[in-house]
Amino acid sequence: MLLDLTVSNFLSIDEPLSLNLVPGREQKWSKNLPYLKKYRRKVNPIAALFGANASGKSNILTALATLKKILHTPPQNGASLYYYPFQLREGADTEPSTFEVLFSFGDTIYEYVISYDATAIQEEKLTRFNSSTETVIFSRAASALSVNEKAVDIDSPEGTIETLLTTVPSTTPVPTYFAASSLRPKKAGDKSLISDITAAYHWSNRIVVVDTEMANREITSGYPSNWTSSMPTIDAGIVSADRHEVSLESLHLPAGLRNWISDSLNSLARANRPPSVDAEFGGDRFIFSLIDGEIKAEKVTMVHSGADGYIGSLPWSNESDGTKSAARLFTQFSALISNDYPVILAIDELDRSFHTELSRALINGFLQACTPAGRSQLIFTTHDLMLMDPTRLRKDQMWLVEKLDGATTLTAVSEFEGLRSDRDIRKSYLQGRLGAIPVIPPLDFSQQEA
Repeated sequence: MLLDLTVSNFLSIDEPLSLNLVPGREQKWSKNLPYLKKYRRKVNPIAALFGANASGKSNILTALATLKKILHTPPQNGASLYYYPFQLREGADTEPSTFEVLFSFGDTIYEYVISYDATAIQEEKLTRFNSSTETVIFSRAASALSVNEKAVDIDSPEGTIETLLTTVPSTTPVPTYFAASSLRPKKAGDKSLISDITAAYHWSNRIVVVDTEMANREITSGYPSNWTSSMPTIDAGIVSADRHEVSLESLHLPAGLRNWISDSLNSLARANRPPSVDAEFGGDRFIFSLIDGEIKAEKVTMVHSGADGYIGSLPWSNESDGTKSAARLFTQFSALISNDYPVILAIDELDRSFHTELSRALINGFLQACTPAGRSQLIFTTHDLMLMDPTRLRKDQMWLVEKLDGATTLTAVSEFEGLRSDRDIRKSYLQGRLGAIPVIPPLDFSQQEA
């Protein structure tokens, strides 16, 4: 789970900005919050980010996506790192971007910090927290290295772990390098140390970021997705979904997409998870499954009701943007209620092409499934103020994003004093009492340039 994300000098974020998901003292729905028993600590399973256009809401999610990208696809062959410094302060482009994440993996809490510029990782550190103590698992800065709180002699490392640490490229994170290595230590202590070193890599694989231009290939699920059976509930005239098998060869899939489907299905099968992925291609939607070692493809169409009881199927390309968005998100939301493989689902503009009631239904469905044993989280941005609702969300689950002097800031609603949980928070926001609201005069379209 994500407990805290702190970002600095990245896109519109200048000074350190923190999204803290450790709940405050508010007792509302406290009994349903995920609970890390070892630490006696609860974690918020949801965060809703509100704010004006261009306030930087999307950049907070982009930071999460970039952290995952750094850990899973570091640059190769001398390419630059994913360095996008703040642009509205002199000297910012000479300073590193920094990501700090406090997270739990296997119900152990870690803090991972990485600072980097276009050419190299400048500093990197991983700390493991026990119930009352903490241990620096590794750190690297300039020419200094340490592992398990022991300085490493770069010229004369001791053992395979220290030796491997001295060979990590300057553009590759330590967790990534160790996860990709063939190192298989036999000693229990070394195995535990490798598990700690790679924790950030494996944890970040649980991050799923859905942006406003969700690519067709991103529509995947390794869970028993019920999106087809859920579609009739969105009140779009859909009565069912029709699935019929088609020949894989008849689709003429690009080699890259076919390889991706094959790799994904085999990876899911090896992990003992249902080998099924969804994808859109050529204006159609398909479900690909692995059955007895062979890839099977099914074409999916929505069945609609018409006048006088008429029933007919529509091509996927004829479905509305809202229907397509719902199907895509239903697939992703299936992951949120999985206890076997919890995820952090971050959605930019949840309300895009959606009616408020559908957004509410998605949020409510997730919240109803939240328990102290749950480990999935939902983070989303939205312009829909009807979702700023204290009957559904705690004050420390609602966040306000705005720009001050060109830089993005982030404030939890719970930080405003005197704001009761039963108060109309939306009204206070619209009155400007909470900030993060645009001040826009009437637009004059009568003036035409000569």
